[in-house]
Amino acid sequence: QRSHCGIPAAMEPATSNLWLHIDRLLHRSSPMAGSDFEPSPEIKEFLRSTCRVLVVGAGGLGCELLKDLVHVGFGNIDVIDMDTIELSNLNRQFLFRKADVKQPKAEIAAKFVNQRFRHAHITPHFARIEDRDAEFYRRFNVIVLGLDSIGARRWMNAMICSLLEYDDEGNVDPSTIIPIIDGGTEGFRGHARLIYPDTISPVHNCGNPSQRRSLYCIRANGAMGERASRRDLECR
Repeated sequence: QRSHCGIPAAMEPATSNLWLHIDRLLHRSSPMAGSDFEPSPEIKEFLRSTCRVLVVGAGGLGCELLKDLVHVGFGNIDVIDMDTIELSNLNRQFLFRKADVKQPKAEIAAKFVNQRFRHAHITPHFARIEDRDAEFYRRFNVIVLGLDSIGARRWMNAMICSLLEYDDEGNVDPSTIIPIIDGGTEGFRGHARLIYPDTISPVHNCGNPSQRRSLYCIRANGAMGERASRRDLECR
């Protein structure tokens, strides 16, 4: 027996149990949460109905991100990628099939997830990140990066920093801060970190997206990390 989207019915997630464990995190406090976190059903409703997430990259990491975000309960997700599917992608990018070769990654990934999860609304953008203006990025509540180049990370960081607005006293308007979650993999190694513009968190670069050269800032242990941290603070 198959469902409306051609997937075996036994494989479809049970809606009643889909967010069981996530609900437990949202409905009760935790020592892992921030001091200002107040668990409530309203947070669940925000994540599933209002919060808009942008996934940048629909490759190996991007496929995982889309799957995980939908499993967590996010309902409004956009994905942007300029690449098309190649045969060599199929061994690790599980949203694609052989028949999808030469097709846009963002469009095929969105189609697969939308068919697999009825609650999901994935909007694809087959484009370069540089082809979208500030108004496009301003509409998102959080941006998750699944990129494979430092240059693209720098550009995204600079764009999001350029969206910050300040009052006459130089204080940033909190509503203009868009958190960035950056991830990367190499072989069996990986990293994930939160970049919160206009705070002490590390940033990829400083300046404006139109600048040709920009500083790459990253924290690490030892003297090199201290120098990177100082540059991070100075460039803001």
